[in-house]
Amino acid sequence: MECQDPRGPGDGAGHSQASPRPCRDFLKGNCRYGDRCRYSHENTGAEPAEKRPCKEFLKGHCKYGDRCRYSHDPGGSPGDRAHVPCRNFEKGFCAFGDRCRYGHDGAGGGGDSSTIHIPLNSVAEKDKREQLSFEEAVQLLDSAFEQSTTRLPVDVTGWLEALESQRTALTNEVQAMEPEERTKSLGIVWQYAGRGGGKGRGRGDHPWHEFSPTDSAHVEEAYQRWEAGGKSKDPEQCRAEIHLEGGMDISMDFHLGTQMTVGKKARRRVQRKELPSKAQQSCQPFFDEVLSIVGDVSGRLEKVSGQIAGMGIEEAQQKELEGKSAKCVEALRPAVTTFLELSLFCGANASMEKLEAVLGEKPSATLGVAAGGRDLRMQTVLKAVKEAFQIRAYGKASADGQSPWHQIRLLVQATRGHSGKKFYDLIMIKVRLAMVKFRSESLEIKRRHAFMLAGTLLNEYSDEDFQRRFRGELSKLFEDGITQAMQNQMSFSTVKAILFAAKAMRIGNFGKQVSEWLKKRLKSALSSNQPLETTVELVQQAKDFPDVDGGKIVRSVQPALIRKCQTAILSKTITPAQVNKIGLFQKILGKSFDQALFQSLEASYDEHRAMLTEWLVAYCEHTGVDLPPYCMNANQKEAFDQLHKAIEGSKERSSEDMLQKVEELKKAVIFAKTVPDLKSHKELSEEFAKALDILKVESHLPPGWNLEDLLGTEKMFRKAPVTNRRSLELFQALMTSTHQKRWTRDRKTRGDGAAIADSFEVIRVIEVQNQASWENYHRRRDEIVKDCNPPDREAYAPLSDEQWNEFSGRVMTESLGHEIVSQCRLSPLDSRCNEFLFFHGVKPQVADLIAENHFDISFASKDGMFGAGLYFAEASSKSDEYCQPNENDEYPIIIVRVILGRPNYVDAPKPFDDPGRRALEHSCMSGSCHSVIGDRIKVSNTYREMALASADHIRSERYRTLESVDLHLKDFWFHNLVMLEMPSEMRKALRLLWHCGNSAQGRVETLQAGGAKCITDFLSHDDAKVREAAVCALNVISLETQGKKDVLQHSLEAIARIIHSESETTYLHETCVQLCRCAAELPAFRFAFARHVLKSIWLLEKVFGTTSLAAISPLLSSKEAMETRIQAAVVAEHFLTSKEPLLGDDIRVPPVCPLINVELPPAFGFEECVDILQHLVELIEQTPSAQACLKALVRRERTRQELAKLLRSGLLVVPSNQRSFVESLAAEDQSQGKDFAREELIESFKLRQKSRYLVALQMAMDAELEQQEIPCVYSLHKMSDTFQVPRPPSGSRISCQLCFILDYTANMKTQISQTKESLNKLVDLVTNLRLRHAKDASIDLEMTAVAYTDWDADSAKLGRPVVAAFGGKEIKRSHDSSLTPADFDLGGKFTKDASALRSWIEQGFGHGGQIPEELTGAMLAASYLPWSAQEKLAVIITDAPCHGKDYSSVIHDPFCDPTTGLTCTGKPEVPLRRMMQKGVRVVVLHTGEAHAVSMCSRLQETDPRLLHEKVSPLETCQKLVSVVEAKLQVQPLHYLLKPYQLNPSGDSLPLALNHDVEINEAGVKEKQNTGGDGLIFVGHRVTPTVTVGRPAESELDAWFERKSDQVELPPDFDGKKTYLFKMPTKT
Repeated sequence: MECQDPRGPGDGAGHSQASPRPCRDFLKGNCRYGDRCRYSHENTGAEPAEKRPCKEFLKGHCKYGDRCRYSHDPGGSPGDRAHVPCRNFEKGFCAFGDRCRYGHDGAGGGGDSSTIHIPLNSVAEKDKREQLSFEEAVQLLDSAFEQSTTRLPVDVTGWLEALESQRTALTNEVQAMEPEERTKSLGIVWQYAGRGGGKGRGRGDHPWHEFSPTDSAHVEEAYQRWEAGGKSKDPEQCRAEIHLEGGMDISMDFHLGTQMTVGKKARRRVQRKELPSKAQQSCQPFFDEVLSIVGDVSGRLEKVSGQIAGMGIEEAQQKELEGKSAKCVEALRPAVTTFLELSLFCGANASMEKLEAVLGEKPSATLGVAAGGRDLRMQTVLKAVKEAFQIRAYGKASADGQSPWHQIRLLVQATRGHSGKKFYDLIMIKVRLAMVKFRSESLEIKRRHAFMLAGTLLNEYSDEDFQRRFRGELSKLFEDGITQAMQNQMSFSTVKAILFAAKAMRIGNFGKQVSEWLKKRLKSALSSNQPLETTVELVQQAKDFPDVDGGKIVRSVQPALIRKCQTAILSKTITPAQVNKIGLFQKILGKSFDQALFQSLEASYDEHRAMLTEWLVAYCEHTGVDLPPYCMNANQKEAFDQLHKAIEGSKERSSEDMLQKVEELKKAVIFAKTVPDLKSHKELSEEFAKALDILKVESHLPPGWNLEDLLGTEKMFRKAPVTNRRSLELFQALMTSTHQKRWTRDRKTRGDGAAIADSFEVIRVIEVQNQASWENYHRRRDEIVKDCNPPDREAYAPLSDEQWNEFSGRVMTESLGHEIVSQCRLSPLDSRCNEFLFFHGVKPQVADLIAENHFDISFASKDGMFGAGLYFAEASSKSDEYCQPNENDEYPIIIVRVILGRPNYVDAPKPFDDPGRRALEHSCMSGSCHSVIGDRIKVSNTYREMALASADHIRSERYRTLESVDLHLKDFWFHNLVMLEMPSEMRKALRLLWHCGNSAQGRVETLQAGGAKCITDFLSHDDAKVREAAVCALNVISLETQGKKDVLQHSLEAIARIIHSESETTYLHETCVQLCRCAAELPAFRFAFARHVLKSIWLLEKVFGTTSLAAISPLLSSKEAMETRIQAAVVAEHFLTSKEPLLGDDIRVPPVCPLINVELPPAFGFEECVDILQHLVELIEQTPSAQACLKALVRRERTRQELAKLLRSGLLVVPSNQRSFVESLAAEDQSQGKDFAREELIESFKLRQKSRYLVALQMAMDAELEQQEIPCVYSLHKMSDTFQVPRPPSGSRISCQLCFILDYTANMKTQISQTKESLNKLVDLVTNLRLRHAKDASIDLEMTAVAYTDWDADSAKLGRPVVAAFGGKEIKRSHDSSLTPADFDLGGKFTKDASALRSWIEQGFGHGGQIPEELTGAMLAASYLPWSAQEKLAVIITDAPCHGKDYSSVIHDPFCDPTTGLTCTGKPEVPLRRMMQKGVRVVVLHTGEAHAVSMCSRLQETDPRLLHEKVSPLETCQKLVSVVEAKLQVQPLHYLLKPYQLNPSGDSLPLALNHDVEINEAGVKEKQNTGGDGLIFVGHRVTPTVTVGRPAESELDAWFERKSDQVELPPDFDGKKTYLFKMPTKT
């Protein structure tokens, strides 16, 4: 099968034979097959059609090349589209200039009628498409230059003179105009398009025609109405019908920009055109002439430059053409320069752009047109920025100067009925908000656009001079814009955006003025009633402002911010769930904010304890800070509440409720004891101690019992081993002296037959301390004492010697029993009830049960010889019959206190028959006898036994605790109470209510039934007893908050009347006063009561005392009547000028405030009375009392400063005639305050008034009184851990741990060598040392060492660690702030091997850098050591201080914090406290270097027992041995003398009470006693020496002297210095 070529038969050479038919594509001029085409390409007489131009080739990248079917020869180079006219150029402006690929030789047709016609069409289109030759290009350039100059004078010089003359004339004309005339438009004209103009944007040659001036004004008016309405697109809104002058009516559509003749359908376009300024009109002919010349020349230059590449000319010829082109451009310079000057002068922006477009990029740059355009663009951008900063009104002003909004407001206010108010609230406010939002958003868009333009222009031009000028102009605009924004209280986002833009464009720093504005806004928010959320938002915004130190702004208003936060917290506006809002302030201000906030809340803590505790816990958890010292955690709070409730309950209950009172106290203290951090909170610790004291008193515990030790279990039970040697000897003597070898039949029941021990050996004695058992026993003993000693007959106790002789002699344990209870510090045996010690033998397991649960009659013998009961013996051998051994073959025996009372003596042979068991039992149960003495000595020569009936049973039956009466009070109950007629019945009923009020449930039910109102009716009863009962009933229900409110509502007037009455009893008066004080916890009651008794100053003194100022201060307000205000000022004067303590001050009636304020009434008035200064200034013309009050208040410097501040702020309205007086008060210098403080100090010191002295001391500190003018008062404290009687150790060995902390810098070689030498001597010391308090004990000494250098580079080069611990790790690295104190837990160990420690000490030395070394890190490592011995000692051997500017003033190393001088290890007080908690005594041996001494003095403020001593390097070994020996021996007693502090509650050491003090000054001695407050009044003395003498105490007297060593005190007051007194041991 033959394959046929689709192109037809070929010629054998791969070519097809052409068909005789002509190729249609060839005839069209685009056959792609060429000579391979099967159709004929012969010329048939018809010329092939001209190929269409290739679009891709015109773009410069046709991929088909010469195979393309379209024409690649358009008469220009590839990519040249010069034959296509440029649309933008036709409009008069093309941004691409001569870079544009479209043709710029055509004239624009439509568009603006003012478009300049540039004659570039002198070259035919056909000629343009042809490639120019060199000769043609030269001819074209020459003709262009000649042709351009023919339009000017032939003489070039004459042309320049004419141009200069024209420029001068125009410049003078423009300068003579007003500034606005140069740039301000002459008006607006409206134009409509000619025929065909409505079909496009200015297409064709149809020009724009102007409306007449009158018609343009009508159209413009309609346009303005549409624009003021928001440029709506709604056809009803955007269209307007206008009647023209010629009688035609047209409809204008402003949204579409069209017009239509009414009645016709044809539309044409319209445009709004802004007329040029007057200056532009004057210059316009010149502009047109220059543009015409420039256009002609630039057109020819462009044509030549576009075809140079295709000419194929030599380099010389190309340079010739370029020179001719440059000559043409240079000829244009004078005209272009004048053009630019005039354009810039009159702001002809459009003309400038046209010139630059006509010239092209290169000529424009050569002639400086671009720079002129740049300046014009700068002016345009500056105008946009200026407009962006302008703040416009809500609408265009009406004819009368009012905006539409003002008219709407008047309309709404005129119809303010119910409907009008609703319309105003629901509609107009929304309208206003929408308008504000729209304005803000519009301005924000304008600002962003203007800032973008400015930033773009700055980035586009890098010319330094231009940027400097542009930034200078922008800086002025930005400064004005920020000022305007701040003055108009615009949003923070607006001001912040301006600041960010200014910073981004490097315009300037406006942070200072914005900071002042923010500060004012913040102060305004803090001083107003705005919620705290507003302040939080302000602070949040201030924190994020660029170039603004938000933290500094917030710190400047910190006091006001604290008060705002305090108000918000106390008013519960900020709940615990919202602490993050206040947490923002803590992030900015840091610890200072926490301290100030906690301090501000402290005064209100007691009043709002529950709420503030919850809030503070939430806040501290959120911020990660510690709770303030006064605040309790959840466990502490619960413990405090229970303790407080129990203590208050103990005050309310009568003696009959003693059992219940003790039980409640017991439960409270037991629970409090379980709180781990009980002692960390001072108030809780004091409440706990108070409860302990009450419980100890009420429980009548023996003096030797430590009540706190009994709180380990719920039963308050403890087994205390007796270790006193004398006590053990007495117990052994008791067992021996009462031992008798007598056999009874009961002995055989034990299992050892007739075996009787020859003697008893006491192995150990355990004292059973059972509070519940003792409480019952003590109560029963008191009852039996009364029974045995009746007042009307002869006493039954103690029994006489004759009686005891009849009973076979006195009790065998009597004499030793008294010695034992005395030695063991137990309550003495009471002979008034025949109390003795007896024995009771039991099994081991039973002994433990009896110890913990007391004796239980249910387990006692029911058929004993003397009846059912508990049996005791006076002989140890008798009780031994009932003892059973434990697993160690030890026999327990119980020694019991037994009360015989009135004994029933029985010496019958068979007492179980005669008188019989039941008769003996009945004698005890009936109360005729208290016990039975069974005398078996007379009968069988064995033993006497003492039998008791069930004491528990008797107590539970006869002394049962009274249960509270549960009365379900209803309204009818009070109705019946009112109906009572007999006063006696009324008193009984009211007393019953009083009794019910003793329980919380009773109070609540009384209040729910309306009891307060009913009881108040009886306050006016004729019977005084009824009134007393009524006041007592009100007193108890006022314990509840609702009760206080009811008393305020119903009883206030009646109470005030009773108190003012002179006929009432003293009891009733005092009860009413107590009721008022209780109800005063409610602020509303205080204010209302003060109003009722305002004229009775004596009563305010008695009820409230100084705190009356807080109650009457609201009555000074301008809201009150003038008479009330004047009387309140009189009362305020009385209290502010009072110098003596008032009766009510001892009670501390709310509001709760620091004691210092109560002691100084002016301080209380200023701190606790809101706006008292403003109120008094307002009254200064009305009463002289206001002046007296102000004079008293400003005696305090803080008050004077506040008054001056108020005057400066303008917030204080001062009467004009009194302004000089008020300003004189505020302007007084500190001399008056100093004089007052000095007088108060001297007076309080003379009268020994400690509280008044504290107040005066505070004033002296405020007034900066000189230290030598302050009389010195000190408080003496015991260092409790030294006040311990030396006890022999429980074992035969005493453990001791010693740690050396060694400075391993190079100059410490001698000290290190001495330390190594001391190791063997220390071992010898502890081997041969005999302790005074434990002569037979041996000492186990363990030692370790910690070495340290510093973080300096030299030490690192030597390979030395910064800190290293023996047996542990080391830190050998450069300083890193990320290290924490925990990283210094190096794990070291103690060792008994002195040689191993000596080898470790023999290591290299470091360098150390500057003077301070890393001692703190070494102390941290030492604090983490496993301290466990009985005696612990750390010895620091150094010649330099630690890091930190608080410890030395030397230059610190570069790795230290530049502010504090600390390293990553922090302050040395932290490890020092850790070692104190572990019982480690710290001693510092130094070389006397001044900075090391300064450091030690600073550390002694934390640990007063820290010892430091200057030691010669060669004496280090000897000193170490003496220090260790002194530590092991009995330590002297230590006292600490401290200046009486402004906050004495901060002292953790107990006061030394009733100590004698001798003050010696130059041989003159004065003796004082610290009394009950521990104070020593030294005063002004020249180098006094002080000696302390302690009161006698037998146990301490055996070991210690009664007088301390002498200590010299400084002559001047120093509030930080403390002094250590040592009371040595006896030799």
